[in-house]
Amino acid sequence: MDAIMISVTLTLTAITALYWGEVLSIRLPETDKRFDRKPFNCRPCFTFHISWLLSLLSGVVSGYACLIFIGIVVSFALFFVTKYIDNKKITK
Repeated sequence: MDAIMISVTLTLTAITALYWGEVLSIRLPETDKRFDRKPFNCRPCFTFHISWLLSLLSGVVSGYACLIFIGIVVSFALFFVTKYIDNKKITK
């Protein structure tokens, strides 16, 4: 039961971080010039920070220390995947 809860929590954390990393990395720099710097305007960086913060929050709330550590590993994986995808994009 614990493994199911951890995997569902990390999946929802990853989906939320990917979505908000995509949306907020574009919207925040438009709202104020203070947000026009890393990690706010960098999609992989912002996704990483949202992901580890959400996994830390859910680990503290649920009381599972392993959720925090696995969440940090997932955050690094999301960072490298989004960085790879961003590097493959062709901009004109």
